[in-house]
Amino acid sequence: MPLTRNRAFALALALTAVTPALAGSDGKYDGTWSVSVVAEKGNCNPQTWTVIVAGNRLQRVQELPVSASGSIDAQGQARFQVASMVNADGVMKDKSGAGRWDAPSQSCSGRWRAARL
Repeated sequence: MPLTRNRAFALALALTAVTPALAGSDGKYDGTWSVSVVAEKGNCNPQTWTVIVAGNRLQRVQELPVSASGSIDAQGQARFQVASMVNADGVMKDKSGAGRWDAPSQSCSGRWRAARL
């Protein structure tokens, strides 16, 4: 299944929401997250994804398996890259997160919000 513009930006935002899980070892961000993404520039549709975090690592995005990398610092600053197409950053807290994403090759960008389920 090809990575469409909508899937790429949605996944980027979903991953940004769980970025904290990739860097720490305390398990603070382990669990299931709902991540909603909205385009503010370009023609990308809004999406909502379910993201699973375990052992402080992104385990999967239930709706779309693609490669992703990222980290979060001690202050909660998150940075990610998804499928070499989407860059995302933001801030995570115990039960929520928010930030921005950009998909230059798709001419789309916008914001994301995450909530722990």
